Amino acid sequence: MNSTTKIFVIVFLVFFAQFVLRADDKVKVDYTSDLSYMVKIDDATVMKLVGNVYFYHNGAIINCDTAYYFLKANKFEGLGNVIINQDSMYVYGDRVTYVKDDGSARVFAPLIKVVDSTTVMYTRNLIYNTNTSVGEYFGGATVDHKSNTLESQKGFYDSKRSLVMLRDSVAIINDDYIIKTDSVDFYLNTEELDYECRSYIWRSNGDFLQSDKGKYIKSIEMFQCEENSYAMTKEQELWADSIKYYTKIDEAILNRNIQILDTVKKIIAFGDYGQYWKNQKNILMTQKPSVLNYTQNEEKSDTIYYSSDTLFIRPFIPVSQLKPLDSVAKEQSALIAMDKSMETRFGGEINEDRISIKGREAIASEDVLQESMKIDSLEQNILPADSLTNTSNVADSTINDLAVDIADNMANTVVDTLANTVVDNVADSVKVYDVTKISDEEIELMTKIEYKFYKKKLREHRKLVRKEKYLQWLRDGGMAVVVDTVSTDSSDIKNLSNQPSDGIKASDNFVEIDNIADSSDYIIRGFSNSKIFRNDVQLVCDTVISETVDSTTTFIGTPIMWNANNQITAVRIRSYSQNKELYRSRLFGNPILAQEIVEKQYSQLGGKTMDIMYRNNSIYRLYINLDADALIYKESEPSSKVIESLIHATSVNAIVDFDSMEISTVRFFTDIKTITYPVDKIADDQILELPNFKWQPERRPAKSDVFDRTIRESYRSDALKVTQPIFDITSSIENDKKEFIKNRTWRDRSELIPPSKKRFVGFD
Repeated sequence: MNSTTKIFVIVFLVFFAQFVLRADDKVKVDYTSDLSYMVKIDDATVMKLVGNVYFYHNGAIINCDTAYYFLKANKFEGLGNVIINQDSMYVYGDRVTYVKDDGSARVFAPLIKVVDSTTVMYTRNLIYNTNTSVGEYFGGATVDHKSNTLESQKGFYDSKRSLVMLRDSVAIINDDYIIKTDSVDFYLNTEELDYECRSYIWRSNGDFLQSDKGKYIKSIEMFQCEENSYAMTKEQELWADSIKYYTKIDEAILNRNIQILDTVKKIIAFGDYGQYWKNQKNILMTQKPSVLNYTQNEEKSDTIYYSSDTLFIRPFIPVSQLKPLDSVAKEQSALIAMDKSMETRFGGEINEDRISIKGREAIASEDVLQESMKIDSLEQNILPADSLTNTSNVADSTINDLAVDIADNMANTVVDTLANTVVDNVADSVKVYDVTKISDEEIELMTKIEYKFYKKKLREHRKLVRKEKYLQWLRDGGMAVVVDTVSTDSSDIKNLSNQPSDGIKASDNFVEIDNIADSSDYIIRGFSNSKIFRNDVQLVCDTVISETVDSTTTFIGTPIMWNANNQITAVRIRSYSQNKELYRSRLFGNPILAQEIVEKQYSQLGGKTMDIMYRNNSIYRLYINLDADALIYKESEPSSKVIESLIHATSVNAIVDFDSMEISTVRFFTDIKTITYPVDKIADDQILELPNFKWQPERRPAKSDVFDRTIRESYRSDALKVTQPIFDITSSIENDKKEFIKNRTWRDRSELIPPSKKRFVGFD
């Protein structure tokens, strides 16, 4: 056999070997070209393929202009217009080195382009593995996918899982958010991502998120932040072990170790489960929730701590924003719980008796009484009766109706009728909603929906009727007041009913109200097992409602209040504040103020309703309104704790003065009955406790009973210092693209493998 024949046989056998299938029917290596021949490079025998070179291995096709196939090393190098195609992914480069044994293809080019459906990546270095369909890139890469731009110094591209694993100096931007981190897995099919290192997220609406672990779920547009989670909005800061932030609706669910800081409302909320509604500015806290209300640069004594089984915080909805100015003034005047003035209640030709508890002479009462009338001309009952349901108390009923309306607004089930009714045409509104003439027969024929609508309109009608009666009382000469709960001391409140010359028309009896709600006003509602603590006042009750617009707090469900040695109980208590200090409390339903004089002996003051006045958060005066009943233990010397006598007195009304938080002088008015017993001669049938009285010091909460959390300092200034990514990798690659194209050293390619070239042996 001559040499020519030997060479022909060798070449034939080599070609034949490439088409032989293994036992498992897997193709070993297939290739084709326009021309091929053997060459010797160093000591290696190499096959050179020229023109339209195509290699097939592991389901991937590698196309190039020229290739060198190193038979012994089982590798080849492709040169010129390199394309790697596996499934839907294409890689474009200038040169490739492919190792058959591990299926790795090292691609070289000034810029390497990777295209997979809607995803385009540019990188400077790439190793693609045909066994795993994963490409490893380094030296910087930028990825465009739909509306997302991603960049990192290094990472992995998994074409089978449609996953980009970005590592080192990672940045992502789209229409909704920007992310800065060092490690992110981005799923191209779902546009979801996972991260397990400190990551910073800037929302397009200005919100900021930060956590050490988390994910983004595109289908529900939710960031789930875990481990040291933090969120910042314009007004709030949120901390929790876990925050689920729904970006489309701007709502969040928080779990464990929650703190929400609102610098506008100056409140901090805590709990182990919470919900946050950004647009509505609502906060719901459960699982050991607590709230503290603070003042900027305040002293500790000014901080108020709340706790309940459930706490709900929402902004105050100002009805006045929908009204003309005169209607605002009238309606807010109506909504302030006004009553007959102290002048009517205690003034005039009435009998008066006076008891000096501390052994001091009582002050000549006229000046003091007149001053008390001025102070207490605000927010008294129009009629003596006071009940949550009795329409005789028009003002309190109006307030109660407003509370119901606000609750309805919270549920988005009904429209607040006060916000849609102008006081000037109340009569017309009553006529519109006058459903009282509907007969019983007509009611019986109503459907369930019709009956529900009818009951709603009937309630609206009754509210408007009560309101009209109240406004008519004002028009007929009722009291008008000037109120500024922000800056005016309570002693500046004036009775203007007889002063039309002060610029107020006698026919109107209305003035402009200064305490209009603004964006910082809010309502705190605590439900079940509510407790309140501040250094000078403590309280327990079932439900608490605190409103900043008029600085009122209502306590419902057998509240008990403690102020120094005073225990105060009632069915309902409403307290008023000015400049973060108590100045008044109104007590409804069997109110009793008690002091322990000596062990198990208590001075007690009760009545139908009571008004407590404060100075520097300490009681200095008490008004007993109707059915005054007093059991007073008188000491032989002030603060001696030696009981001299027991005084039992009843009257229509009474005024009690306090000295250093202890009962000092009691004045009784009208139908006075008193009896005094020496301490050793108290009659057997003499009551020692008022009805419903119970001394309960064990229920008095300490601070630790209300608040035991660690307060996190504001992180806002640090968060604002975190710089957003500038996408310098993307910018650098874009600049290189332009320069390479200009210099004709590189072109942005997009050609595909022809279908005819995919029909290799073993290639489906």
